Amino acid sequence: MNAMMAREIGEWTKEKLEILAEYLGGEEYGGGFAYATKRARGTYYIDAFAGPGKCRVRDTGEEVDGSPLIALKVKPPFAKYFFFDSDPEAVKALRYLITQDMLDMLSRVTIIAGDCNDRIGEALAQVPQTAPCFAFLDPEGAELHWDTIVRIAQHKRPNRIEVLVLFPYDGLVRLMPRDPSKLVHAHIIDRVMPDPEEWRRIYEARIKGVLSAREARRAFADMYRNGLLSLGYQYVPPLRVVKGPRGPLYFLAFATDHHVGLKIMYDVFNKLRETISQLYLFERSYEDEY
Repeated sequence: MNAMMAREIGEWTKEKLEILAEYLGGEEYGGGFAYATKRARGTYYIDAFAGPGKCRVRDTGEEVDGSPLIALKVKPPFAKYFFFDSDPEAVKALRYLITQDMLDMLSRVTIIAGDCNDRIGEALAQVPQTAPCFAFLDPEGAELHWDTIVRIAQHKRPNRIEVLVLFPYDGLVRLMPRDPSKLVHAHIIDRVMPDPEEWRRIYEARIKGVLSAREARRAFADMYRNGLLSLGYQYVPPLRVVKGPRGPLYFLAFATDHHVGLKIMYDVFNKLRETISQLYLFERSYEDEY
């Protein structure tokens, strides 16, 4: 890895980045979070797993902006950006990229080299109670602890920090063997899940054949959604599934206290449903819920 590094991603990750770009919006999109909050004195952006700033699609070699650059290109800009990454080389690459190509934005940026679970408080301490804030929580696996989401949600209320969270379903299921006596990673799963007892109940029902694979998947999604609702968020639509070549990869969860934010995300999914082949909705829709 070096200053010009790019994170290797699958096509489905590119699609996830398109969702982020559409939601953040701005002048290029004529709407989104940036337009909805443009009258605020300042807006704040948190990226818990920022990476080096650039991504390269594995199958095609296409280079695309990663989440930090997507956020930095939003107009009007955020007042302050907080980028976390535990990989020193990724941090170095991101800092180099911003310094070389977006120097005018550097004064707005804080790059934190370390585990967001340990250091999220450094960003939260600088987010005013009255300021709109959006957090993109996009782990590659089981790196995001539920306690970190709790801290973000509890930082300011009402008007909690909006979150778009990747729930790494496929990676977690790989840690759940068909033979429960071989379950050696329960402590890792516990850190990620909102309810350690509930995920075990779902797991046990699945290995006993009480739940089908689809039913278990739905139960895990509902558990995660209910966890976000338990934190006080007013709007947590049913989780969206992103599918890879071999089946479901992960869920996208969105939580907000603002009905406008809900509508924007609803519009994003409706718009991209036509173009993002891997994204599909559960039977329930936003209209069913709200």
